[in-house]
Amino acid sequence: MRRLMVTAVAAAMVLTSCSSVTKTRESAESNEAGGYAAAYTEILGQYEDKIRLIEDSEDHSFEPCALYDITGDGIPELFIVYASDEEEAHPVASGTYELAALSIYTYDEERDRAESMMHWPSFANFEESALIPGTDIDTGDTLGELVYLNDGNIIVHYTFGVLDSFYDNYLVMAVDDDDLTRVAGAEGAVSSSGSQYFVESDELTGVMDEDEFGEFIAGYAGNVEEVIFGSSRIEGMISLSDRDSVQMSYDDIMSELS
Repeated sequence: MRRLMVTAVAAAMVLTSCSSVTKTRESAESNEAGGYAAAYTEILGQYEDKIRLIEDSEDHSFEPCALYDITGDGIPELFIVYASDEEEAHPVASGTYELAALSIYTYDEERDRAESMMHWPSFANFEESALIPGTDIDTGDTLGELVYLNDGNIIVHYTFGVLDSFYDNYLVMAVDDDDLTRVAGAEGAVSSSGSQYFVESDELTGVMDEDEFGEFIAGYAGNVEEVIFGSSRIEGMISLSDRDSVQMSYDDIMSELS
């Protein structure tokens, strides 16, 4: 199953596993006093065209921005989804996109600037790509959602299809010194030839059957504190939670930071 994983999975597995370490920082200046608001506004300005391309897309539109505190210091992190810099086939001027990246920024109070916590190159992927060199196999659409758990971890949840197979993946990330580090993962694959499920966590590691996998994922779904990017905005996505997300449009987040 793992040999079939596409770009999003490969990017996830290079992250080093370790225990969760939450760093508490002193409170920053308020929004009105500048600080993180100015730093995030600068980042948003740099990506404006690529962010608007997501929300204005005719086929794959959703609200691509969010503010939410995942570090526990009272300062929200900035979440943006934008037409990927790695995409060359469809520049911003074309009015469409195939590949969207997710970036998460935190505010470094000492340096007074936004710092990247994580970059996910294929949060949404609607392009065709070759799974095996020399072939032209459509890997299907990769769709992602992002949720915050009540234990302080976040989950990047994404699905995609390859030929007659469907993949359902959950990557658990913990805040580690203002970075996000992989601490657990669950992978499910369903095809005409059968199903495979695998879990890697502190509590359990190994192959599961469908019912065991479903119960394991229900544990995540039952502990969702907040939906940062919700699948209800991305048609066809299986969701960890049916609650409303905190995602917003480019104009709304700029108004929030002003």
